[in-house]
Amino acid sequence: MALGYLLAGALRAPAGSGGHEMLLLKELVVGLVVILFAAWYYWQAGFLPTHSADPLGAAALPRLLAVAMILFGLAHMVVSYFRCNRLEEDDEPDPLEGAARTWGNLRIVGVILLTGVYMYLVEPLGYTISTCAYLLLLTLLLGARSVSGLALSSIGVTTALVLLFAKFLGVLVPQGFVEQLILH
Repeated sequence: MALGYLLAGALRAPAGSGGHEMLLLKELVVGLVVILFAAWYYWQAGFLPTHSADPLGAAALPRLLAVAMILFGLAHMVVSYFRCNRLEEDDEPDPLEGAARTWGNLRIVGVILLTGVYMYLVEPLGYTISTCAYLLLLTLLLGARSVSGLALSSIGVTTALVLLFAKFLGVLVPQGFVEQLILH
């Protein structure tokens, strides 16, 4: 019901409000796509095999993630609606808006490219080195500036993940020379 009100509000936007109604419509469509994908994901999780030893079943975590995606999609739509209404009230053009949007789009492209490089290098370099470098570069790309603190935190997080997954949970991680030192 709330989704219908949001979409109806986007379609009834005043004609003289610049590009705000089109921006709102785009943002609402993004939220709707996320919700539809999450609903499909939730449905697909029901086809996972079940085991008698697992009381929650294999579908529990994917379904929990799907519910979280639905909630984030709804939140995105509501925040976009109020943000676009606020933009209509304050019709002064921001001279830095285009530059900020361009920088944000470049960051998104950078994250996608960096993730692709990480996926390619995790096998030859091993999990520890590639994940450490990935976390460091990703946080720098997203705007953090304390390189020494980032380096220490990426080493700490990566080591904790290796120990958690490989040592305690028995999940195999791509082996490099660092994993040989940590795990043996």
